[in-house]
Amino acid sequence: TSVTFGNVYVNSTATQTVTLTSSGTAALIVNGLTAAGSGFNVSGISTPLTLNPGASATLTVGFSPTTAGSATGTVTVSDNASPGTATISLTGTGMPALSTIACTSGSLTGAATDTCNVTLTAAAPGNGFTVALSSSNVAVTVPASVTVASGATSTAFTASATSVTTAQTATLTASASGVTATFAIQLNAATPALTVSTT
Repeated sequence: TSVTFGNVYVNSTATQTVTLTSSGTAALIVNGLTAAGSGFNVSGISTPLTLNPGASATLTVGFSPTTAGSATGTVTVSDNASPGTATISLTGTGMPALSTIACTSGSLTGAATDTCNVTLTAAAPGNGFTVALSSSNVAVTVPASVTVASGATSTAFTASATSVTTAQTATLTASASGVTATFAIQLNAATPALTVSTT
């Protein structure tokens, strides 16, 4: 028996169920459950558990990757049936997800630029990880997208603001694979000033 989780975002959890059935003519005693492999776990029953012939119990097998990349594991069921153990093979792939978008300054006055970063929950895969960008205010422009390089967890981009006549807010939005993150920049109007000095 095998369980395939497919792609699961890093720091999230996917679960699947597995049914154990007492298919013999005598009671089956499940003595223990052991999950092996990074990110895999098993729950759902307390052992020892006795299952009379024809009875069944449901296990919940989980995959909670902490790093990006493929993972394999097993759940071993110890019981009183020959040969004494049953093994369930597990496979899954941890995928990075968008974590945050943030800029150095949350406030800009007049025409100015700000250095911003998008951060992932794990290192980008071999072909990189593309994040779409947008701004809610035409006074602030950002690239249409940025790509986090393979093996990196973040990348920088520049937000450029033009002068505004009244104070306002621009919300920058980053999105990738159904996950979004936002950051608000306060735009302040430039004010004239006069300095008088003697020579």
